[in-house]
Order: sequence, then structure tokens, then C-alpha cells
Amino acid sequence: MQAISVINFKGGVGKTTLTVNLGVELARRGFKVLLVDLDPQSSLTFSFFTQNEFQTRLRGTATIKCWLDGFRDGWPTTDLHRFAVPATDVNRRIGERGGFVNLVPSDLSLAAFELDIMRARGARPIAADKEITFRRAALGAQLRRHPLESYDFVLMDCPPSLGILTQSAIVASDRVLIPTKADYISHVGIHELTRSIDDLRIDYSGKLAEFGLMGQLPPCDVRLLGVIFNMVSHNPQGRPTADHQYYIDIVTGMVGNTFTTRIRDSHKHFGRVTPSQGPAILNTRVTDHVYIELMGLATEFLSHFPQHSTKVAAA
Repeated sequence: MQAISVINFKGGVGKTTLTVNLGVELARRGFKVLLVDLDPQSSLTFSFFTQNEFQTRLRGTATIKCWLDGFRDGWPTTDLHRFAVPATDVNRRIGERGGFVNLVPSDLSLAAFELDIMRARGARPIAADKEITFRRAALGAQLRRHPLESYDFVLMDCPPSLGILTQSAIVASDRVLIPTKADYISHVGIHELTRSIDDLRIDYSGKLAEFGLMGQLPPCDVRLLGVIFNMVSHNPQGRPTADHQYYIDIVTGMVGNTFTTRIRDSHKHFGRVTPSQGPAILNTRVTDHVYIELMGLATEFLSHFPQHSTKVAAA
């Protein structure tokens, strides 16, 4: 199983749209995929379920918030796999190819989660709190237990901040995937994001040592999988425009790991995905540039995981 956090501190970069389409295409190629919606905005959740379905089937019984509400002293009392629900409509459209998508939904009420933690902990400094170390570790520990460990890929859609939810995803991850736009503000944010991930890795390891938890809780060995450029403007020759190529080159020089596949600007595909519309990868003509690019992205993504090279080829 490979756990991947999809993160950017900046909103509006196509993070959720990328997670949806990549996850669905991996499933269509035969992989078992778990999507985890950690963002209180719940856009990933509402890409698969309507508001009515959420209220009647999921809220209060099958969300990440339900799992988190069951924590005691920073550790879960219920297994996370109980809150994973199948993306039924998408799985039906994928067909019988061996792959599927399950989702741990989010909840809009998750927005107050970290404030609730601070209130509960009172005046004690959070950074030195053993309970916070447990909370950081809990998601990773769950993902590496049966039956969640049987998934091929877990993609976690993270909030645009470095709060406890994002920290827990990073600690749980093998790799971090950063979707971004090719512009000034985004490239500045990537530098801050990669620095913050390095700081978290060091701090978390220090807390494990401080509290005598080495060997008891999973370590944080996360690495950068790469940066993916979304919403790239193209010139008539089909290449990124000069201003976008400028920032692509800057980011590539900064982090090294950037995907060669770039997803072009498309308001049709980078608006919110709706359950009735479905992900672009299942609804776009195979000759459409965005479809070709999304397919190329999935292929390039899989090239980083040669252990999965024997799975079925793209449709």
C-alpha cells in the first residue's frame, strides 16, 4: 500500500479535482483505491455524493469526523475502515476490471475540530502534548492495519493549512503530491510547504524520542513524490505560455521533482466535480486534450511505483 497526501496551502489549484480524477483512473486500471477527505470543505466527498445522500446516509455514521470523535487520549477507539464507503456510481461505471474506489467522507463540521482540541486541552502547550503526538500518528497506524493495508493506493485530500489533520496525513504518508498553478503566489507557497514538511518530520521524530515512543508509533519517512502543474495556459503551438513556463522552470529548479505531464487550463474540468456529472476522466472524449493529459498523469504517477507495473494497462 502506498499512502499519498495531496497538499497545497493555497486554494484554487485543482487539488481536489486532481485527487478525484487520479483516484478514479487508478481504479479503472485495476487498482484498489481509498480516498480520504480530510478537508472540512468536503469537496472530495461532494464529488461522489449529493447533499441529500450525505445527510441521509453518511453524516453522523460514516465520516472522518465520526472516527475522530471517538478518540480517547489522542487514540482512536474505532477502526477507520468502518467509515470507508464505496463510490457506487463510479465503481459501476468502471466495470469489472478488479479495481474500485472507496471513500472516507469529510464533514463541514470538521472546521471546528482543531479549536475543539485546543479547548479540551486547556492551557497546556499543544506542541509538547503527548496526546497531539498520538493524534499525529493515529491515521498512519490505521492505514497499515488490516484491512486498510490491502489497498494499493490511499490518496488523502488535505486542508490548505498545516493543522493537526494535515500533520496526521503527512505522518501517515509515503509520499506527498503537490498540485499547483504556474504563477508567482503558488511558487512562493511551494517553498514554504516543502520547508514545513521537513520541519514536521524533524519535530515528530523528536517527540517520539522525547515520549519514549520510538518503535511503538510509526515513524515519518515521507518524501516528495512531485509537483503537478494544473490549469496551465497553452500557446497555439500546444506548449505552456511564456509566463507559465517561467514559473514551471523556477519550481523545477527549486524542488527538482516535477511531473512532466501538465494539465491545461479548463474551467469545465476544474470547477467542482458533481456526482451527476462525474469525474472528467470518465466523461471527457478520448481525443480531448485534458483527457489525454489526465491519462498521461496517471501513467507517469504509476511509473514512480514499479511494484505495481503488473497491473492492467490503461483503458
